[in-house]
Amino acid sequence: MVVLSLMSTNRESDAADQMNLSALKYLGISLLVGFFRFLGFSGYVMRRRRFFLLACCIVGLGLGLFYYYVAQLKVYQASMVVASNYLTNKDFGGVMNGLSFLAKTRSADKLSADLHLPRSITSNILSIEAGNMEGIALQSDTSNKIGQPFQINFLIASRNDITDSLEAAMIEYLNDLPYLHALATTQKISDSLRLTQLQRDLAELDSLKVSYNRFLGSSRASATVYSDAVNPAEIYEQTGELLDDLRDTRRRLDVDNSAVAVIDHIKIADTTKSKSLPILLAILVPGFFLAGLLLGLLMEARRRLLHQGRA
Repeated sequence: MVVLSLMSTNRESDAADQMNLSALKYLGISLLVGFFRFLGFSGYVMRRRRFFLLACCIVGLGLGLFYYYVAQLKVYQASMVVASNYLTNKDFGGVMNGLSFLAKTRSADKLSADLHLPRSITSNILSIEAGNMEGIALQSDTSNKIGQPFQINFLIASRNDITDSLEAAMIEYLNDLPYLHALATTQKISDSLRLTQLQRDLAELDSLKVSYNRFLGSSRASATVYSDAVNPAEIYEQTGELLDDLRDTRRRLDVDNSAVAVIDHIKIADTTKSKSLPILLAILVPGFFLAGLLLGLLMEARRRLLHQGRA
């Protein structure tokens, strides 16, 4: 009995497997037949409605030409490289986000008031973005170093001599921020006082060296005694340190005398960032052809269904 039961179970399992294979085979054949029927029907529609499909392609071509030459806004990219003497790049990310928001929301009046530029210029500013030299947004820059260069990138809708005004306005805006302006003013006062003191100390060292050399010249070679209180090597070494300090102080006053300084002046690309004509045509012409084909398939299917209903 057990053997008969096992044999019966095996037969049922084999029969079920055969039924599953048959169903899969039928499904696969049905899909292939349906696919080729669809291809044949599509070919019939393309032949029957070829002039309609041609008209769709012409419409796509015309829209592409119209958008490229008439409707499309020509967008140019400009960029400048700056560095801050007091803040990290990440700190400046928050400052730049405010201007970026005004540009993206097309708040030309507010942007004009902040940058002290005519509205005719700010209305052409489409975006303001800032990133480090590796292209990472400033707010994502994790470096804690101060004085690192970063880029300010603009998208503008005109190349009519606005870049110089835009660069000057941007630097003035950043340097006039209350916190940075206070830091720069304090630093200038401190450096001016230090420069005066360093010049005074150098003059005193020069006088000391002159007096000491005069003393050595008036003394006999055999009677010359070097005192521990005066070491000529230390005098000249201290002079070198003061000269280095004087150089750094003058550099801060003459070169790094602002909170934000331009490293590379603003430059504007000769070509636009707008979509090129071949890309527009490659999108619109096939797109209108496919839309026309889909409409033709629906129209032909409706015609056949109505014809069968009348029959």
